[in-house]
Amino acid sequence: MIRQLSGDFVGIVLPQTVVPDGTADNSRIELVRRGEETFVSSLYVKGLGSALKFVIPKAEAGVGDSSSPEPGPPPSVPAALMRVANAYFTIRNPKGQAWPSAEAETVYLSACKVIEREFSSRTSLRPQFTLALGASHNRLSYAQHEIQLTKWDNDKFAQGVVLLAFEELLSSKDRDQLVRAALSEADSSVDVSALKKEGLK
Repeated sequence: MIRQLSGDFVGIVLPQTVVPDGTADNSRIELVRRGEETFVSSLYVKGLGSALKFVIPKAEAGVGDSSSPEPGPPPSVPAALMRVANAYFTIRNPKGQAWPSAEAETVYLSACKVIEREFSSRTSLRPQFTLALGASHNRLSYAQHEIQLTKWDNDKFAQGVVLLAFEELLSSKDRDQLVRAALSEADSSVDVSALKKEGLK
């Protein structure tokens, strides 16, 4: 994660591959020269035992390159990496739509606090999800854990956060207990019409 100290930008840089590497005794970064620019090609973290390999763009035609050539990423890779994150959730915004970062964070925290207060939660609820802007429809995808909006909408974003915060309120153990309780109550219920057919009053 890259955070701008003098602003509110936060970016997530994803490695292309993670490979086992026994030489990561010391933390270090390997750089690759491409024309007039320098890129991080590998990141070794002490104790991790692996190397994080990053995408290196191809050198432009006619520009000298002192390093060994590496294949550039397929066209789909840069789009997949176009994700920005603030302190609480990730934003996927491929069309570069305008959206109020500070306001979204305020709405997020307010929605979480409302659920915490209404249901007397003993822990702080901070659901992790992706805000996808430029979607074809406004909807909440539980499967993808995404709030999908055609464009920024304060009200719809708040609705999505409330539902996701409520979902986080129940642990998997709590959900299992509720399911068992519901099934148990269903089994113990007797159809009154069935009793009458058997002559019971």
